[in-house]
Amino acid sequence: MALIEPVSSRLCFYNFKPPVADIEQEVLTGLRRPQPAIHPKFFYNARGSKLFEAITRQPEYYPTGTEKKLLRHIAPKLSALMPPNMLLAEPGAGNCEKVRLILDHWRPRAYMPIEISHDELLDAARALAMENPDLPIHAVRADYTAPIEWPDEAAPPRLVFFPGSTLGNFEPTDRAVFLRRMRELAGDGGGLLLGVDLHKDSALLNAAYNDAAGHTAAFNLNILHHLNDLLDAGFQPDGFDHVAFYNEDARRIEMHLRCRNVQHINIGGEQLKFAAGDTFHTENSYKFNRSDLNSYLEEAGFRMREWWETDEPAFGLCLADSV
Repeated sequence: MALIEPVSSRLCFYNFKPPVADIEQEVLTGLRRPQPAIHPKFFYNARGSKLFEAITRQPEYYPTGTEKKLLRHIAPKLSALMPPNMLLAEPGAGNCEKVRLILDHWRPRAYMPIEISHDELLDAARALAMENPDLPIHAVRADYTAPIEWPDEAAPPRLVFFPGSTLGNFEPTDRAVFLRRMRELAGDGGGLLLGVDLHKDSALLNAAYNDAAGHTAAFNLNILHHLNDLLDAGFQPDGFDHVAFYNEDARRIEMHLRCRNVQHINIGGEQLKFAAGDTFHTENSYKFNRSDLNSYLEEAGFRMREWWETDEPAFGLCLADSV
């Protein structure tokens, strides 16, 4: 059950905080794999969110700026495409920056940002509520990759807004599960507005995830700081290197953390030892094309209605209907 925290007459905060025991088990399961891995959702605490915002301002990192330009272009058209009875739901809302581009042109019946970071979600929801005093906001702190009982006040139909090409962080099997969950969130008569990064030159991709200022490296290492805060795990972040590269065969960016020295980790009373040179896989970012994406959406119960695409660097937005 969520802890419901009324903030104002138009803003309510629902706290579905994941239990620590569940987090311990999830992290341990990942670290026990032949290729140890940590889920990228653990990048995001208050510090991680600020680091990601810094990444989006780097000249090498094209996705955010490209997608925002595309959103500005299509936002006026959304008001004609979307009915006013829709609730706008945004998993991984972050600082709610991109949704403002939509709200400037289309007024849903309510907005539901969903974010795992408590402080960032509350701060962003409060700021948005002050800018839009007529808009009901149901802020939900939750892990949106897990099943959730959504607030009664935020009933379907919903337009799910999932920008940033975060879909690329999911492995193919997990991607299918996630898209079906987004179909459930949208409900009958709902839809999905999805941003995806498209295939492009590997040099551009490698530069985007290895910015000269080092913000992506700091963001990657922050996952260890966050797990230390959550679990008192004993990671020594200074003993790791950031590694990111484009895997041409798999058509994905891979991010890893490589141990410089021996690491002794303690999670939930279990001791884990990693040697110098061992790596933790922290993120994939798959790149798509329109045809493949259309297949994924159809399998999940969506039908693509509109498609918008930039030239260079290539980035796509699609609007899909629940079927």
